[in-house]
Amino acid sequence: MKNNAKDLYHKLTGLGQRLGPFVMLNDDELKKAQPLQAALYKILAEGSVDGLTFYVPSAYHAALVLRTIQQKAIYGSPEVYEQKSENVVLASSKTGPILFRGHSSTKYELIPTLLRKGVNKKLHEVAQKYFCKFMCEFFSALLEVSLDYDIFASAAQHYEIKTKLLDFTADPDVAVYFASKEKKVPKNQNARVYILPIRSAIDKKLRIFLPPPLFERIYIQRGVFLEIHSKVNDSDLFRIEFPADSEFEIYRMGKLCNVELSSEWIEKIIEWTFETARKIGEFRKEELKKAWMEVQLPENLNFSPEMELAKWVDFYSEMRYWLAATIDEKNEYFAQDLINVINENNSSLFELHEMIRKKFDKSY
Repeated sequence: MKNNAKDLYHKLTGLGQRLGPFVMLNDDELKKAQPLQAALYKILAEGSVDGLTFYVPSAYHAALVLRTIQQKAIYGSPEVYEQKSENVVLASSKTGPILFRGHSSTKYELIPTLLRKGVNKKLHEVAQKYFCKFMCEFFSALLEVSLDYDIFASAAQHYEIKTKLLDFTADPDVAVYFASKEKKVPKNQNARVYILPIRSAIDKKLRIFLPPPLFERIYIQRGVFLEIHSKVNDSDLFRIEFPADSEFEIYRMGKLCNVELSSEWIEKIIEWTFETARKIGEFRKEELKKAWMEVQLPENLNFSPEMELAKWVDFYSEMRYWLAATIDEKNEYFAQDLINVINENNSSLFELHEMIRKKFDKSY
């Protein structure tokens, strides 16, 4: 069963091009995809449902199920994925775009890292302030861009500074990858991927953050961050579970995708941030001047402000499809209520996006 799911995943991810959650197929690819539907229905039927939990035999099963859920949530149409099995009553109604979060253990809770037990809150709060202030000055000096301080909290969270944010992704494959990444797990332990409709996050009063320019690894992970001030009640969240020791690799357009791209320079900033926070114990603006001497751009880094901003505009534009695109019987369109919330939650990023888009004459 596992090998069948893996083989089908590779075949499906090798077809077409993606624009957000939508897969664009040419005529030849459509002919290749049609026979795969029967195999997909068979894979979906290999799971079992217990309440809000759908159990599947492997990570590749989970990826296929989550892709199906995502499509049904956006299309909401029986013509797209018919319910061939009672097990596929997952997103039978049109809920709209959804987010995913992967855990390597079912014991882990949906609680921000800063609010977890045993965390040195003061250290991480000071570290976050140094990091965000440094990045504000960097963007102003080298990119000639002014951004709000809190916009950089998402990048801080991504690079292991503990904050009140939780990492999510719009791409189910990424959630499955991180849920199955941990290899030293107890026997019979399950991994879990949570499914959170974006409108549910908004109803829960969770602020949605997108990453600022320069942090390409977050783009690749299609990362989204939710600001949370206490543990999230997961009693109404659907989840997929599978053996935690399952193997899984992400493929896009038929090629292996590295979603853990490293950046020597960003890692150096993080190192300086923690060293300074530990040594000083509080935020002092004068320490930022020293950082410019200690944390310099590597000489071999081909840094182009225009290129970095252009890459980010492409990411921001694509995320509109992941987070707000929907389809009815006649039209594809952006759900304006979701676009409005995303723009309001990321106002300085939205203004930056519009400014750069006009500057580079990008249209979409």
